[in-house]
Formats: sequence, C-alpha cells, structure tokens
Amino acid sequence: MPCIGGRKRPMPVLCTLATITMVFVLGNIYLLKVVLEGRTSMYDTVLIEMEKEHQYSALKRTLDSRLSRRWREFRPCDTEWRLREPVHYFSEQEPKLRRLMQDPLATNGNLVANKSIVNVNSESELNCAAVANVKDVTFITSGWTKAVYSGKYRERPVAIKTVSLNGRDMNDCLQHGQSLEECYGKLAGKIIKEIALLKSLSHRNFIKVHGYCIPKDNATADAAAAGVAMVTELGEPMDIIRLLQMSWEDRLRMALGMARIVHHLAHSAYGSLAMNDFRRQQFVIVGGELKISDIDDITAGEPACETSSDCVIRHPDTNETRGVRCVNRHCFEYNERQNVLNAGRHFLSFFLQHGVPRSLYEHVKDVSAVYTNFTANAQRLLLLTETLVSLYVNGSYLDRATSGRHVYDVFNHTDLPGLFDYRCQRTLSANGCTFSVFDVEEAQEVCDSDPECKAIVYTNERTWTGRTVVHLKNGFKTPSYRDGYNIYMKV
Repeated sequence: MPCIGGRKRPMPVLCTLATITMVFVLGNIYLLKVVLEGRTSMYDTVLIEMEKEHQYSALKRTLDSRLSRRWREFRPCDTEWRLREPVHYFSEQEPKLRRLMQDPLATNGNLVANKSIVNVNSESELNCAAVANVKDVTFITSGWTKAVYSGKYRERPVAIKTVSLNGRDMNDCLQHGQSLEECYGKLAGKIIKEIALLKSLSHRNFIKVHGYCIPKDNATADAAAAGVAMVTELGEPMDIIRLLQMSWEDRLRMALGMARIVHHLAHSAYGSLAMNDFRRQQFVIVGGELKISDIDDITAGEPACETSSDCVIRHPDTNETRGVRCVNRHCFEYNERQNVLNAGRHFLSFFLQHGVPRSLYEHVKDVSAVYTNFTANAQRLLLLTETLVSLYVNGSYLDRATSGRHVYDVFNHTDLPGLFDYRCQRTLSANGCTFSVFDVEEAQEVCDSDPECKAIVYTNERTWTGRTVVHLKNGFKTPSYRDGYNIYMKV
C-alpha cells in the first residue's frame, strides 16, 4: 500500500519504517564511500612514503655499491676513514677546495682578503701518500660532518679527521637529492677550511697540523682512497671527571691555556674571531696542555650595528646583559667578550674553584669575575690569569710559619722507591702522597701538617711551573742511592 499518492490513507508505521530503511541504506552507502576514499587516501600516503623509502634505499644501495670495492681491508667500528672507491669529485670540487686553502673565510668563492696561507704541503708535513700509509688506525668518534681516528705514522701517534660517510650531514645532503660527489665535496670543504685556519692560527694552544691530503684527479689509488683528510696531534678528550681529578696546579694550566686561546681568537690575522661552538668536545689535552682541536664552526668579523643598542650580549643562563660600543658601524670587542662568556659557562667551575691556595683566593675571584660578568676583554683576562700563575710559581702565596716546626735530618742522593707510600688528599699520584712544592721549606710545612708523614723524598722532577715534585712517606729505613734525590726525615 503506497505511503504517498494513494487514495487510501497511509499507514504511518510502514511509512516510517520505509523511510528509516532508506536513510539507513543511503547513510551506509555514504559512509562506505567515505571509508573507501579515506583508505584510498591512506594507501596513497603509504605508497608515497614507500616510494620515498624505496628511492632513499636505492640511493643508499648506490652509495654502498660505489663504495663496495676496498683498496685495503680496513673497517674499524663499521666506519671507514678511507673511501673504498675513489669519489671522482676532484675535477669539479678540487679547485674550489684549494681556493679555500688560499683563504678559509672565503664566501661564495670570493676571497675576503689577500692572504695566502699554504696551498701545498711543506717538506716536513705529511702528504697524501704519507696520510694513506698511517698505521694502526682506530675509530675514536664521529660527529655530523667528520669522523676522527687515531693512528701511528713512523711510531708517532696522530689523529686523522676525514669526511664521515655515515654522518648526519652526509645523509641529509643525499636525502635532498644531491649526488655523492656534491655531498662529499661540500663536507670536504669544511675540513679544508679547518686545515687552513689551524695552519694560519698556529699557536701553542691550537692543535698542530702534521699534514693533510687533497687528492688530485691523477692521484694514486691509495691517495685517492684516503680522500680529503687532515692529520694532527693526538690528544685526550677533556671531560669533567678528568678535570676534577687534576691537581689545582694542572687545572691552573688549563685556565691559562683557555685565556691564551680566547686572546688569540681576538687578535688573529683575520681580526676578531667568534667561536660559535664552545663546548668541552672542541678541546683536547696534549702533553698536559689544553688545545682547541675543532674550529670548523668559526666566524670572522664583529657584528654590524647602527648604535650601541645593537651591541648587547645576553647570558643564556641568567638573561643578564652587557653592552659594548658601536664603533665604525661594528660592535667593538663583541666577539671576544662572547667567547669569554662561553668559556666561563663551560669551564670556569671546573678550573680554579676547588683546592685553590687560601692566599690566592682573591686573585681567583678576580679571574672568575671576568668569566661570569663578561665585563672585561680578552687582554684583561689573559693578564689576570698570567698574574695568578706568576704568584703561584714565585711562591708569593706562602704564609711562612716560624714556630711549631719539626726538625729534619737530611740524607743526600737517596730514595725510598716503593716503600712507605700512602694515600692522601689532593695527591698527584694514584699510588702515593705526592705534591709539587716551591721549595724545601714548603715541603716540610706540608709534612708537618700531616701526622702520618714521617719523611720527604725531595726529587729532581719538575712540574710545568718549575715546581719540585715531592713524595711523602709514613716510615723510614736505610735508603737506596739515587742521584739528585734527597730525603728529609722528621726527628
């Protein structure tokens, strides 16, 4: 019976049910359509991502294929410092890289100054052939751009820096569609810049470059396999634990090295340089000396300004601000004060605060104030640090006591090797009680203050400041002969 248009009266229940059924069917059809369209869209997205992944995997397979043949069996820690197959970027990239050796701060290929550094290896430096023959190469670490290895060249320990083929910069470059040659040349350029800067900024607290390699198209197989590489001194990482285990005297040496680095950056041949990455990872310790080893993230020239209000330095931890003057449209001393601030943030609390001799405390406060308040320039920081070192070296911190002193018998040219050693606070040795002193009188003062100390071995060994190394002993017996050593025994 029709619900509409019939002569008979519609049946409300049947009409309602039919309408509900029709709406239900149409709704399900629409819902099914939406679901199918959504799934199609989802599948399209998945397919697109799969295609991207496929392209990236293909790119990686191509890279692995191109780097599959080894010039030598050489794979430390699944990261190779050699290119297993030479990447033929040289014909296009090598002239650009060599221009960087003329001026590492060149922009877009244009030299910013007429400064010739050294574009060929000197006779005393390692060249490509020598770099390729470094022995006992072991992976140390890698970053976004570079991989670092240790090795030996003619029994001399060295470090090798080269392009990290598995680094983030390489992967990002490849994912953006650039070729292997383009990516390698781009990252090699950063290493070239670092080589040139380290050679031109030669300083006792900058890592020494022993040699480098920029292969040419006609390079030998071994030299080409080495790729762009830099060989430097091998240093030890400077970590917090190592710093805290140092004697105050050795930490004073670290502080002096940092002051010299900041000063040298402020007065380089390129003008004032800013270290944009001032972390402990950029520094190493070589023979007890603090050295900066990673300077690829460095910029030259003070920031431009219109007025002094454009020259404000903000402390990132405290939001404290300091301003410098705008001189000739540039912020005068901006870079060096920023470097002082960053050096203080990362190193100050580990250098001088712990174990300082009491009479030098005020001098340490003066040095610390420069770092924390960044109110002085690099010259002032260096002067205060050198004054602190001089006071320590000259024994000016000593407060001589005239009463309550023990009497000591002297035994010349004698030693107690391996006997009566004991541990004490702030010792320089892991196996005994060892100090550096200004003179014999200070050694006796140290022994007098320690009830366990019965004798002093006064050696002919010297620390970096020229102070004498002494060993305290908690006993005594007939000593053995040793030229240049003297024993002082408490009576």
